Amino acid sequence: MSIIKNNLRSFIKVVIIVMLIFLSTFILYLFLDSKGLLKNISLVQDGSDVSERIVSFGPSVTETLYALGLDDRLVGNTDYCKYPEAAKSITKIGAHSDINYELLMALNVDTAVVYSWNDKHKAVLENFGIKYVIVNHSSIDGILQSITDIGREFNKELEASMLLDNISKRVNAVTCDNTTDKPRVLVVVHRDIDFGGMSNITVVGNDIYFRDLIDLVGGVNIFKDANAAYPIIDMEAVVRSNPDIIIEILVKYDERDISLQNWLKVKDINAVENSEIHFFNVEDASIPGPRFVDTLEKMSAIICSR
Repeated sequence: MSIIKNNLRSFIKVVIIVMLIFLSTFILYLFLDSKGLLKNISLVQDGSDVSERIVSFGPSVTETLYALGLDDRLVGNTDYCKYPEAAKSITKIGAHSDINYELLMALNVDTAVVYSWNDKHKAVLENFGIKYVIVNHSSIDGILQSITDIGREFNKELEASMLLDNISKRVNAVTCDNTTDKPRVLVVVHRDIDFGGMSNITVVGNDIYFRDLIDLVGGVNIFKDANAAYPIIDMEAVVRSNPDIIIEILVKYDERDISLQNWLKVKDINAVENSEIHFFNVEDASIPGPRFVDTLEKMSAIICSR
């Protein structure tokens, strides 16, 4: 009889211990769930958060992913994704509208990050059953919003907040307001140079991204009211507009000396007379991602200091 009683006591103790463990686990579950932490723990346990495979559909998207520490999940990007250096070695899926969708499928992509303007890519991704995140990098506000959206989508809210805080501080440090005498700025993104000088001069027109940059540093884009984002003009139009500052964005940065010599031949332009001709590298200045603040600082050094 005593043996039976002892066994019963042992059984009861085991049952009580098991129940206590179960109860404490349940209480911990409720606590984590109330704090929104349960999802993060489950993602780490099953590896889905770490192993999620991302593809980028543009260079500014790729730069944003790297800036948020998502490069370990990036399995594909475009031919134009060249920054940072590591982005060059990522599998290339094509460029702009010319995307290799078979390769995209072979990469077993979980999520794609695409530009808002490309409905073709969104339709194809929907057909493939691939989730996508839409970003709009046509303006500075859109760039900043995309950092928040991507951070939220991929559980990088803290990194997104830190990046935005850093960008905000840098923007505030260089922003200026020339309310009375705004310098007239001409931004050239392409031109042909021949024996007769410059021709087929492509300039920034009503493009929102460059408008935002120029506005923040207190200048005015002289072709902001053009009917195109990047109109093509001749040298006579440049002379008539008489810019105070010329910023040329070069695909081949080593051509700046040749370009400067041609600009110096042009007479009756304030920018030429006052030596206000400047050159930016296309791969830095023309990608509307987190590095826009680098371009903003360069523009500020030119425009705000006048």
